Amino acid sequence: MEIPHILSLVSEVIKQYEQEAKKTGENFNIFRLLRVETKEVQLHSTLIAELLNPQGSHGRGDLFLRMFFSVLSDSAIPTETFKTQLAAVEVEKFVGPITEDAFSGGRIDIVITDECGKRILIENKIDAVDQQNQLVRYKNYDSDAILLYLTLEGNDASINSKGNLTAKKDYFLISYRETIRKWLTACAGEENPPIVQETIRQYRILIEQLTQQSSYDQMNSEIKNTLCQNENSFISAQRICEAYAMLLEEIKREFWEEVKTQCPKDIVLVDNQHRIICDVGEDPPFYFGFKIDKNALLLSDDEFSKLSLIFKGINADFKSSDSYPDFYWLGWIGSRYISSFQELNPTTIYELHNAASRKDFVAKLMDEFREHIKAFESKLHSSRRKVRRI
Repeated sequence: MEIPHILSLVSEVIKQYEQEAKKTGENFNIFRLLRVETKEVQLHSTLIAELLNPQGSHGRGDLFLRMFFSVLSDSAIPTETFKTQLAAVEVEKFVGPITEDAFSGGRIDIVITDECGKRILIENKIDAVDQQNQLVRYKNYDSDAILLYLTLEGNDASINSKGNLTAKKDYFLISYRETIRKWLTACAGEENPPIVQETIRQYRILIEQLTQQSSYDQMNSEIKNTLCQNENSFISAQRICEAYAMLLEEIKREFWEEVKTQCPKDIVLVDNQHRIICDVGEDPPFYFGFKIDKNALLLSDDEFSKLSLIFKGINADFKSSDSYPDFYWLGWIGSRYISSFQELNPTTIYELHNAASRKDFVAKLMDEFREHIKAFESKLHSSRRKVRRI
């Protein structure tokens, strides 16, 4: 009875946190919905710079910049002589082409300049790796500037980036976990316009999720404690994990069998018998594709270009390539409903274990594929080329 008991305890923990998340609305996060949560320039540098900008659209003047400096001062980073009221903030500031020796040039993520010309340079790292002499180049750009190296956890720069520079002397380490989260909390404590307030709140929640400080991570911590109550609980957890992995593989196999069953038939160009294969797969990502077997037909560069351009005319997101050893990829594109099997939410995966639900879900995917096929055939028809299905 240990496994049912463990499952019951874990289910209760999950239920409590899910109820709290519904109350707070934490699960709704516009940045995650738009899949930009780790985009350094498009999201993080741009949003941080806008909040720091005294002339920013938030309408709060230099308030957020002063709060940022207050947080920095707590870490003994000297900003007390910096004048905030008329400061200018730039994103991806170009400081010249990178020289052959990589000691100057590049783009600095965020540059804050006060009316006296004093600068704060921020190098922002979420997923990107350090470039050669990156911090050295920025220090060479302005040796008097305060150089900040921002990462999720406050990690130091690599030797490849910092060279002989020394932390706390030539540059300072700041983190999303501490610095940015503390700053956003302070900003949200002010009486901001509603939209500004909600944006800051959602961004702070995203930072907490990226740094494992959200209620979801607290829930996981409580679950781990439950599983470690005693040896039997721990062994039961192992058995559950093994069974779950086997079940997941079974559902995945059944899903792809259904995809194979429902996949549309190939297309044949009647005038020259080119057989265009309709293919569905996951590289990742999950894709719908059209290809020609090189062993059955060799295309000239001109023929390949003409056919692949048809797909670009249907949708600019179609990608093509003749570099594969066995196939010409005329065009392939992702789905609106699935990026990969692994990224499906647990509820959807559970539903796929049911044959009828699985058939309906795959049918929705194949209807999407047929939209692309219909558009392709229409383009062919307009060019007076007849087609048939096999």
